[in-house]
Amino acid sequence: MSEASEAVYDKSRLRRARIAVAAVFCVHGAVTGSFATRVPWIQEHASVSAGMLGLALAFPAIGASVAMPLASRISHRFGARNALRGLLALWTLSLILPSLAPNCSRSARRSSCTARRPACRTSRMTRSASRPRPA
Repeated sequence: MSEASEAVYDKSRLRRARIAVAAVFCVHGAVTGSFATRVPWIQEHASVSAGMLGLALAFPAIGASVAMPLASRISHRFGARNALRGLLALWTLSLILPSLAPNCSRSARRSSCTARRPACRTSRMTRSASRPRPA
């Protein structure tokens, strides 16, 4: 390290930055570990096949591969600190998107049920026909 770079960053500032990075990695690891244990429950609750779940789990990696070149351009243009703040805010807001599609699992369940088993369709019809109609 040259003397010029040591003068810009003092030891306490570097230590705080290292602690912050370690904390982010720790939280990310805890969240990822917690999510990984819930994957079977999510598959059962959403009534999706293993292929559909695998495709859904692949999309974050695909999105990251697409977004990384864009993030580097943003970081270069606005500076690392401002880019990190802005991109983290956008990422946090993007977590709302799955809640905007409440019928996604219901429609996927319905289409996979009727496509694979025609008996499923007839059992729904039988159930709806056997219900008493309001007077």
